[in-house]
Amino acid sequence: MRKEGKFREAIEEYTNAINLDPNHFKAFFNRGFARDKLCLFEDAISDYSQALRVEPNNAYAFYNRGISRDRAGLYGEAIKDFSRAIDIIPDNSDFYHNRGFCHRKQGRLDMAVEDYSMAMEKNPKHFKATYNKAWCLDRLDQLDEAINFYTICLMIQPHSSNAIHNRGAIYEKQGKIVEGEAERRAENAISSDKNNTHSHFRTRRAFSVIAPMNLLLNKPFSRFASLIAAVVDFEQACKFDRHAHSSLHALAMVADRDKRHDVAMGLFNDALKIDPRNSVYLHNRGFCFRNMTNYRSAIEDFSDCIAFDGKSFSGFTNRGYCWRKLGHFEKATSDYTSALALDPTHVKSLNNRAYCFAKMERFRDAIEDYTRVLTQDPTSVHALHNRGISFERIGMMAEAAQDFKVVLQLDASADPMLLVNVERKIGDLGGRGSAAAKQSGTRRASTAAALKNLRRPSTLTSKSSSFGV
Repeated sequence: MRKEGKFREAIEEYTNAINLDPNHFKAFFNRGFARDKLCLFEDAISDYSQALRVEPNNAYAFYNRGISRDRAGLYGEAIKDFSRAIDIIPDNSDFYHNRGFCHRKQGRLDMAVEDYSMAMEKNPKHFKATYNKAWCLDRLDQLDEAINFYTICLMIQPHSSNAIHNRGAIYEKQGKIVEGEAERRAENAISSDKNNTHSHFRTRRAFSVIAPMNLLLNKPFSRFASLIAAVVDFEQACKFDRHAHSSLHALAMVADRDKRHDVAMGLFNDALKIDPRNSVYLHNRGFCFRNMTNYRSAIEDFSDCIAFDGKSFSGFTNRGYCWRKLGHFEKATSDYTSALALDPTHVKSLNNRAYCFAKMERFRDAIEDYTRVLTQDPTSVHALHNRGISFERIGMMAEAAQDFKVVLQLDASADPMLLVNVERKIGDLGGRGSAAAKQSGTRRASTAAALKNLRRPSTLTSKSSSFGV
């Protein structure tokens, strides 16, 4: 019954056997296995403990109890059981692998790598140990070693889309690879799949323009090489698993970063057809729309992202950016306020909201936000400059003059015309004083002219990434 998957019926039979023989090792052992399969971990642990009462040195009873404890989240106790199993049978690779997995779950990646290495020593073709060792090495920033072990994984299981995807993610992250290897891998992948017309694989030919483009832009060849290597791996992952949406998304990210927005958009769409409620994919497609200056489509994606995840900080900030670019400052302000509710000290959101306040002539609100920026960064020329303009618009001339003077001291590399205009303002304000300025209001610049001198907020670059393993 157990082999047929009828675990509840099997438990009844094992219980009958135990009632007849309270020291029936196999009945306890097998009932524990059936209970584990039904996620009855506490009962499974109890059965394995009873089995060990009958046979105190049975390595597999320790091992299985360790698995149940691991699945129950009792990682420390599981490690003790796996260690006891290793003491009894030191040549079993699975014992080391599972202990390593518990170390990994506890964040002890170095110890996990040691156990995975022992598992590989006992069994050089242990795919899971090799894969998980590569995963840990990646997290430990030992990228070359991680690539090597993902490559070994692919020697064991050549069609593992996860291993190919993760190796591609490292190539894309690492930014370097042996030049000849990158060219060879790209050529082999293209030649081996000339007749494939599937939309995912046509992207390879679209990416064939990357080489001359990178050279023309004087980008380091290593960056181009790693990009090609990453693309090839992501493509191969899609080939082996047509539903590998994480690899489609990764390809889209590579294309978007290399300004191949049309290619990226097709890949984002393919990924979202498979996983339409993935907020990360929606967010990053929105970012691609934003890069294409298609702000309304970007707003739709960021809105869906926020609907799925009401605490999407980057969803609010990027939607706010799009509203601001479209001139809808009230809506932009609302989004930046939502973002600041999640992170009250985020300087870019404070700067952006202050800019929108100033555009709406809510100068006191703008001054308050720029002051909060300057509390964190007293040398922010952007905040000083725009706060100075806001002070000027509400007649606080001395405060405006002080901000403009600090701008001149800090920003020697600013646009010369900007400096001329600031010096003119300082001269006018310094010679007249606040009272005189109020009496000679005819010389004050119009609100529209002053707002043209507002420095635009710097472009946000926050972008979600999902290279899951």
